[in-house]
Amino acid sequence: MAEKSKKAKDRHFFVRMALLVVSAAGFAYAGACILINVDEKKLGYHETGKVDYTVCLKPNDFFVDACQPASKQYVASLIDHLQTRFAYDFRADSDVQYDYRYRMFTRLVATEVNNPEKVLYENEEVILPEKSAEGQTGQGVTIDEKVQLNYGKYNDLVMAFRTEYGLTLEAYVVVGLNVELDAKHADFRSAIHTSEQIALKIPLSERTINVSMQSDELNRVAHVTDKSRDFGKNWGFVALAGGSGLVFLAVAAISLTIWVQRYRHCSWYEKKLRAILREYNQLIVEVENLPKLPKSQTIEVASFEELLDAHDTILRPILHLQTDEDNSLFVIEDGEMAYVYALGVETSRLPDKLTIQPPHEQKS
Repeated sequence: MAEKSKKAKDRHFFVRMALLVVSAAGFAYAGACILINVDEKKLGYHETGKVDYTVCLKPNDFFVDACQPASKQYVASLIDHLQTRFAYDFRADSDVQYDYRYRMFTRLVATEVNNPEKVLYENEEVILPEKSAEGQTGQGVTIDEKVQLNYGKYNDLVMAFRTEYGLTLEAYVVVGLNVELDAKHADFRSAIHTSEQIALKIPLSERTINVSMQSDELNRVAHVTDKSRDFGKNWGFVALAGGSGLVFLAVAAISLTIWVQRYRHCSWYEKKLRAILREYNQLIVEVENLPKLPKSQTIEVASFEELLDAHDTILRPILHLQTDEDNSLFVIEDGEMAYVYALGVETSRLPDKLTIQPPHEQKS
């Protein structure tokens, strides 16, 4: 057939296709290796935080020690103040440049009994204004602050609020340390940012109280990760990717040029045949011979479009036989009749009987 013969003349067609496949595979493999083969380094750091306290009592005849240690039960009416100590420590694996800031606060909260979500009163105040430092260098920072809390001040406020409005409530005061720190290492693009709170929760308005930590002591180990690609180590993959890419583009350009040139030199018959086979492939059946019918029982149509009209009416497949490199017949058989469209064949050249052998048999 003409299409096959044209491809046969392109002696390097399959070689170019193989080069395209191999170069594309080489480029994909090298690219994947470059993406996967990365250097990973980690900068670890460790944060710790804790709060300690002692409960100092009013003068009384019962307790010898004026201040009692943590984690005991205390009579609310005897408490004078709490002496608290907040400690925070940040340590990196190596020297970093860091900025930090921190402040201390108290937050008084009163809620309905057995319903902590229902807040009746809340007030926050700063007991230690913000302190900060910038442009520090080293492996870390330590914060150590001591704050005295006037327990009676907060307890009296809650008692007065309850009496004034006749409420049954639960109340507590939170003493907290808020710390924010930003650190940067010269060899890492990623920065460290941490924001932590250490707090002490103190119940109010009870005959005895149990001062307890609001949360577990801070003890966090973390790290930042930096990934980089060392093209010095990946030079082989870079070369493979570049070479494969150039080969692919060169072969693709050559193939496109050949295709354009061949298409420009195609005859009208070849272009028309390609267009018909491409657009109506589902309706056409390739055959090696045609039905034997006298010429008087064949109806020649002037265009392939007219043959399509006949196909829509008869609903039979369109048979196609290429008789030589420049001639084709399209036939629809309808019982004792046949509709024929000759592409590249003049009407006078149609045989007396519509029986055409395959091209290889004609040559014999």
